[in-house]
Amino acid sequence: MFGGRKVILTTFAGRRDRMRLLAAYAREAIRRGLIDEWHVWNFARTEEDRLWLRQTFPVVARIPGNHRYVRLGEMQGDGAASSFRVSVRCGHDFVLGLRPRDGGDCYEIVLGGWGNLRSVIRRLPAENALRIDSLPWLEGELLHDAETPGVLASAAWREVHLQIGADTVRVDVDGHAALRFAIPGLSPECDVFGLSGWGGHAELRMHGPPVAIKRFEAEGSYAVSGFGEFYHYYADRAPEYATAIFVKCDDDIVYIDLDRFDRFLEFRFGRPDYFVVSANVVNNGVCAFHQRSYGAYPRELMEFDGPITDFIMRQWADAEFTSALHETFVRDPGPFSRAPVDRVEWSERISINFISFLGLDLDHIGVNHDDDERHLSVTIPRRLGRRNAFFMPFNVAHLSFFPQEAGLDLGRVLGLYEGLAQARGIPLG
Repeated sequence: MFGGRKVILTTFAGRRDRMRLLAAYAREAIRRGLIDEWHVWNFARTEEDRLWLRQTFPVVARIPGNHRYVRLGEMQGDGAASSFRVSVRCGHDFVLGLRPRDGGDCYEIVLGGWGNLRSVIRRLPAENALRIDSLPWLEGELLHDAETPGVLASAAWREVHLQIGADTVRVDVDGHAALRFAIPGLSPECDVFGLSGWGGHAELRMHGPPVAIKRFEAEGSYAVSGFGEFYHYYADRAPEYATAIFVKCDDDIVYIDLDRFDRFLEFRFGRPDYFVVSANVVNNGVCAFHQRSYGAYPRELMEFDGPITDFIMRQWADAEFTSALHETFVRDPGPFSRAPVDRVEWSERISINFISFLGLDLDHIGVNHDDDERHLSVTIPRRLGRRNAFFMPFNVAHLSFFPQEAGLDLGRVLGLYEGLAQARGIPLG
């Protein structure tokens, strides 16, 4: 906690080849008590990236209502009986899937289906059932049907306790019986999957020791859905997060100055008049212009004489300059944090590579953004009569913008930052 306030790091995660360094810095920030939770939003473009994210960040905190399974864990027991517990916040249609490890038939347990009126158990054919990212077999054999009005709730947590023993499946919700059914020969050793459908987005709290890193499954991808569901998720829970400090970063942040992170948080918390506060980012047009002005890097890296708007557009696409900028920073990061002022106020568009906003402002961001960067940095603060600021003593490094990537040796640059992390004592495991 920072001054009694939870600090939440959030990331739109998509590319496993870029996230190794960010993951190392985020885990170290958690270890140092700088952040309380890291919410990793799975917006991966490819199946390989989705699977990597699920394996690397196994604890699920949110399942979208898109009728696709995610693995939750496994039944725990002694071989004769087993159980699984999860707390769920979902208005309707939360599904648990059981896949016996002995290869037998699979089973679906639907809680709060049909408008939160009924719960059922279905048997599914074993072949290809309950695969991650697979659709359920809705035509499975119905075994048991019970009236359970109000068994789930969209605004309250329900504790679901699933048990297998003596050839019987038992499901209790908040200590009350919801389903009981005999299934002779069902193995207590099962993998457990979860699914939410028909718009009944499910939030989960997995039982066990508290976990600081949680995976939030998104309904679409970068290219398909945009980021509206991310912003709506937090805006819809504005009272719950009202005192939190949010830090939102790109998945290709490759360096964070953890020694000055607390100063960044202090500034953010102490200046609620700013809508967004950004770090002083390496490879960010506005920051690069100001870094040039106070001599953080040699001016000959990019000859330029013109307005800042022209500089920003040129820097955004200049791979040669970006490569030289990264090399200069890794060689000696010190000058980049030695700006003559602690802040630069800004009211025009900025790249939101590493920004912070306050929980008390969440009710302003719940929008299906067509351009979240423009809305967060320009249109929303302008409507509210507020400004944004860069906190100059605190550096992070951003790997690349897409126009730079064709001309940038990404492997070499990543290698430079891995060396910097090791020199700073950041475990890269």
